[in-house]
Amino acid sequence: MIWTTQPRFNLGGELQGYRIGEGPPMLLLHGVGMRSEFWASLITELRADFCITVVDLPGHGHSESLAASDLNLARYSDRIVDAIDKATIVIGHSLGALIALDLAARYTQRVSGLGVINGIYRRDESASIQVCKRAAQLATQSATQVATQVEKAGDTRAPLDNKATLSRWFGTDPQGIEKDAAAACDHWLREADPTGYSDAYQVFAHSDAPDDAVLRTLSVPALVATGNEDPNSSPSMTRAVAALLPDAQHLIVDKARHMMPMTHSTELAHALLRRFSTSPSV
Repeated sequence: MIWTTQPRFNLGGELQGYRIGEGPPMLLLHGVGMRSEFWASLITELRADFCITVVDLPGHGHSESLAASDLNLARYSDRIVDAIDKATIVIGHSLGALIALDLAARYTQRVSGLGVINGIYRRDESASIQVCKRAAQLATQSATQVATQVEKAGDTRAPLDNKATLSRWFGTDPQGIEKDAAAACDHWLREADPTGYSDAYQVFAHSDAPDDAVLRTLSVPALVATGNEDPNSSPSMTRAVAALLPDAQHLIVDKARHMMPMTHSTELAHALLRRFSTSPSV
């Protein structure tokens, strides 16, 4: 699968993205450092059943960054909601999953279905320390990159070492579709706006799913999914969120890691079709 760049248009609120397919509306929200093309494999499998809107999160791809002051998860959601003009199935991955849950909690009438893919729920102390450490490293790296760009007008990006990140996502020796996906992710991370990337990671590192009492009120149909080899968005997190949501199913994909929508798109697409498609053949 080649994750080729897609033409964008303005979706409202300084968001860029594109729309494809026919059927009930669905919105796809990627994670930190990614861009709309992240969803290409999944879209291929869903476009016949849904009208899919794909956005670049603020500060990612072609979308404008949020103002630097007082960044938090709600501000991302408040920007994203501008792309929703009717009740929509909202599918989010990683940070996008946290945004999807926040949208469902705060903009109830705009969300008709919910997909929480490789999401976070109540990190333990060790995981919290590690993700905050990575956030601090990115903040320092971002400041260095911005200074480099100011000093050298023709130098657009300082080199990034993404080995540790890619290893968490794909293992140390990815092959086949995982190798292609790893190469695409490496490219997107290197091309990412350093400030937008760092800002999003700070929010991701310090955010969690809504309170349990709020999750119990989100009564829309939901699918909560992860891979059985994803240590940070673990199967236990997925089962816990699904148990709290009133109308949720959960999916644990065998031999899948954090970038499951890229590497195991067929299994995920089939689960989404079973959960949300109105087609009698599904």
